[in-house]
Amino acid sequence: MKKYWHKLSFLQKNVLLTVLVILTLVGTMGALSFNMFQNSMMSIFERHSFETGDTVLHKLDEEIVRDVTKDPVAQREKREKLTEKLDEATEELNSVGQTYIVGAKKNEKGELLIVDLSTDLANVVEVRPGEYYKQPDLWMKAYDKVMSTKKANMTVVYEDLLGSWVTILEPIKDGDGNIVAIVAADVDASIVPITKEKFIIQGLMFICISVLIATVIQFLIVRNALAPLRDLREGLRRVGEGDLSIKLEERPDDIGIINAYFNNTIEKFKGIIDKVKQTAEQVSSSSQELSVSTKENSMAVQGIVSSIVELRAGVQLQETSVPKYLDIVYEMEDRMEEITNIAKQMTKESEGTKHHSEKGNGIIEQTMNQMNIIQNAVQDLSSIIYSLEVRSKEISDIVTVITSISNQANSLALHATIEASRAEETGEGFAVVADEVRKLAEQTEASAKDIAKLIGETQAGTEEAVVSMQKTSKEVESGMKLVESSGAFFEKISKSAQTVTNQVGVVSSNSNNILQNSQNIVRVVNELSLIANKYANSSSNVEEIMKEQEMSVQDIAELASSLSWLSQELQELIGEFKS
Repeated sequence: MKKYWHKLSFLQKNVLLTVLVILTLVGTMGALSFNMFQNSMMSIFERHSFETGDTVLHKLDEEIVRDVTKDPVAQREKREKLTEKLDEATEELNSVGQTYIVGAKKNEKGELLIVDLSTDLANVVEVRPGEYYKQPDLWMKAYDKVMSTKKANMTVVYEDLLGSWVTILEPIKDGDGNIVAIVAADVDASIVPITKEKFIIQGLMFICISVLIATVIQFLIVRNALAPLRDLREGLRRVGEGDLSIKLEERPDDIGIINAYFNNTIEKFKGIIDKVKQTAEQVSSSSQELSVSTKENSMAVQGIVSSIVELRAGVQLQETSVPKYLDIVYEMEDRMEEITNIAKQMTKESEGTKHHSEKGNGIIEQTMNQMNIIQNAVQDLSSIIYSLEVRSKEISDIVTVITSISNQANSLALHATIEASRAEETGEGFAVVADEVRKLAEQTEASAKDIAKLIGETQAGTEEAVVSMQKTSKEVESGMKLVESSGAFFEKISKSAQTVTNQVGVVSSNSNNILQNSQNIVRVVNELSLIANKYANSSSNVEEIMKEQEMSVQDIAELASSLSWLSQELQELIGEFKS
């Protein structure tokens, strides 16, 4: 029933409800009318019945009735006169079916004495005057009212084999006012159900015609009144299909006010659609710009990673070359120790220098060759340290570039965060990625600062090494000159051994200085090796960080592409609306 009700149109529901209301009202009015008619008809019928009872009572001689009631069998002649009067009343009154007289007193069984019967009734019943007879309950109720009120009364309508009846009970009193007998007349009541039936049939016909007419009138009125609702329904259908160009007629009635609200809603909806469209275009433009910026940033990060890889390769090459140079310096140190020992031995053997001049000459030549080797090694090491200084400056420049790119990435992350806050819920994931990019940029900037600090320390150490190498180079040149001088003096050994001894002392002293300088060079080279190792590790960390940043930039690019696709889809959805 509920499903069927929901399937009905508003017009059908309205007409159906109207019919139900009309049926309720007409049914109520019909019931009230029927009740009033029934009461009126019964009132008329009761008055007619009592008049009939009075007519029957007036035809009888009450004195004879009182005498016959005393002994119906003994008072046969008088009873026959009563029978004639009862038959006469039955014949004259068409509505009376039968009449009879009963005593007023009941016996122990609650039965009443039959005083006399009309001939028609005597022919159909077995009871005879002078006998007692048990009357029906509805008859006894009327009897009780007669005995209590001492006035005439009647039974309700009842039916038997002969038809529908009511019985009128008229009391007969003695001189003291006591009821001694009751005259009963059965009045035909068939007119009551017949009249009721006719009234019901006519009432139903009137109700049906009234409902039909009222339904037709209500249908026409409601149909005409709901015509604007059809326009509203059509407008809602077109809006549901995306057509916002619809505008309904505005009138001063309720439907017109609803139409005005509808038109106002459509206008506001148009404004919302336009704003969403503009926002979608801005989001699409911003996502495209972000995608381009992300691609540029990705290319820059790739360039940085490539530079860092090359730098790490150079550092690794430097790291592998430093041990070789360290071996050379160690060898030079050993040679300088030999020179020192030789110089000491020459001091001890200065007195025999003349005898060993030829041997000393060879040693001088060997010393000159060794000094040339030391000079070349020192020059090579100076070139390497200078190259390391140049590399350190290049690394410093690259770190500056990394710091600049980190600042750029931080600015892009800030810009992406602002754009994500404008996109509200759609940009929440993008805001998280932008925040991660910003954190990564801050980490990159911190790492770049650490690298710059290490490079600064490396450059300081390198500059000290350059100064030391220059000093060593000068000392080597001085040694060369001294050796050359020793060679010149060696030719005069035979002339002055003491001079040779002094010169050997000078050579021994210079050799000690050179040994000390070589030890300093060893220390500097060891420190340079440690710095190279540390910088190699830092460059590896920076490379990993930049690779992570590159992956983050790629994630941002993917999010930008996704945002661009979403904005395009939003524009397509908005394009379905016709304004």
